[in-house]
Amino acid sequence: MKFTRAAACAACVVATASAVGTADAQTLPTPDGVLGLSASTSVEVQKDVLAITFSTTKDGADANAVQAQLKQALDAALAEARRAAKPGEVDVQTGNFALYPRYAPPTSSGRATISGWQGS
Repeated sequence: MKFTRAAACAACVVATASAVGTADAQTLPTPDGVLGLSASTSVEVQKDVLAITFSTTKDGADANAVQAQLKQALDAALAEARRAAKPGEVDVQTGNFALYPRYAPPTSSGRATISGWQGS
């Protein structure tokens, strides 16, 4: 016998209402016009997707040094992830890479200067 969603919801409402009414009647009087409802559901799936993102941020005075630090951190993280990944079940890949200048407050001439670099 198949239950439709509406029939299942109606059954939950009736069961919850009777359970709430009997449990509350023994301890506290039930306020008029108040009904507590709760429902949950689950579905099994063949394959599911989970994306996990790790990120790191480095900063320093030299753009090349910041980029080298980021590459070292990325290589270490990828090596560890690939070691733990099961072939055909888990894909490991890199994402975006960015390197930005960090500016000092403008000088009296009104010109901002680069004070360092930040990468992520």
